[in-house]
Amino acid sequence: MKKLYFSIFVLIVLLSGCSTLGPMQTQQGLLSTKQFQPIFINTVKDGSSKILFKEFTTMYQNNDLEAWGVFTITDQGVYFATWDVRGYEYHVLFQLSKSAISKIGERTVKRDLWVDSKLLTISDKNGIETGFALNGNRAALSILNKLISKWKI
Repeated sequence: MKKLYFSIFVLIVLLSGCSTLGPMQTQQGLLSTKQFQPIFINTVKDGSSKILFKEFTTMYQNNDLEAWGVFTITDQGVYFATWDVRGYEYHVLFQLSKSAISKIGERTVKRDLWVDSKLLTISDKNGIETGFALNGNRAALSILNKLISKWKI
């Protein structure tokens, strides 16, 4: 009887490893795979050759949460895209080329019933500001500061 219970337990453990969602079925999509860079660069089709920063996060416009998705900095600009779990592709919701960035900074979104979010903010030449709640906020800000100084030369 003990062998039967042990066999059932082992079978359940083995099958539970097979039941987890793969990257194609999650909101993050291919973010943690080596296929992310070539697929994402092919999606934006703007001459980007390298991804410098990527993170799954939220996008805010006018202090309102707009979407969950992947924030990405390439050598050509800044992007925010969502993964389509049915179509297996990224849909770009926010795209700002390196020449269109006018200002970057930080701001906090205050909430009554949840933890406040510190946002990396990016403004375009028209003054439209979009924020991203990044865990790697300081790293992204540093990368953008370096790239903007190179872009504006």
